[in-house]
Amino acid sequence: DFPLRGFVNCGTCGSHMSSCWTKGRSSKYPYYICINKDCSDYKKSIKRDVMEGEFEKLLAACTPRKEIFMAAAAIFTDLWNRKCKSLDADHANVKRRIQQIETQKEKTVELIIATDDASLIGTYEAKLRKLQEEKVKLSDQLEQKTRPTRKFETSFRTAFAFLQNPQKLWASGRIEHKRTVLKLVFGEKLHYCKKEGFRTASIALPLRLLGCSDDHKSEMVEPSGFEPLTFSLPARRSTN
Repeated sequence: DFPLRGFVNCGTCGSHMSSCWTKGRSSKYPYYICINKDCSDYKKSIKRDVMEGEFEKLLAACTPRKEIFMAAAAIFTDLWNRKCKSLDADHANVKRRIQQIETQKEKTVELIIATDDASLIGTYEAKLRKLQEEKVKLSDQLEQKTRPTRKFETSFRTAFAFLQNPQKLWASGRIEHKRTVLKLVFGEKLHYCKKEGFRTASIALPLRLLGCSDDHKSEMVEPSGFEPLTFSLPARRSTN
């Protein structure tokens, strides 16, 4: 009934705001309230629709600008592709080195068979052990350097869809979605004053990097008119 409970503090005293249902003549009415007895706003109720309506406006202001968001999507796609290429190159180098080790091992075994010198045999056997140890380490690296099995757009579609429009997830109506929005959009708990509304909110780092500022003025726009996120845009490619 009160998704903001536990995430909003009183703007006057800083205490956690609580909530309640108040019984009227013919129905019950939902309110948020401060229950700190030492606060000047103690038990001064705020209609749920009022606070949550103002919150939705605040959330709408946390929508990244379209051009910044699309540029970020292209950059992250490019970084993903570069990382995959790097992993492929590392994978090929490790496999090449393992093949070299196998060749060296075969030659060392042939040297052991061809000599009767005990000291040389000991030296060759020590070399074999070192080659085998190196091969085991490289084999482990080979497993760790495997590139992702899923494409970038598949792996991060949900995350980017959320970052593009957090308000959409909030509007789903599910309490777990609303709590997720509160945790991911804001870096700190919100403060609400009965007379002033929400104080300046601390925006989480990912959204700040996408152009959302804490003052909610310079780099924010309303989400209306946004196109659905697609990853069909060509990623920037390196000329190196």
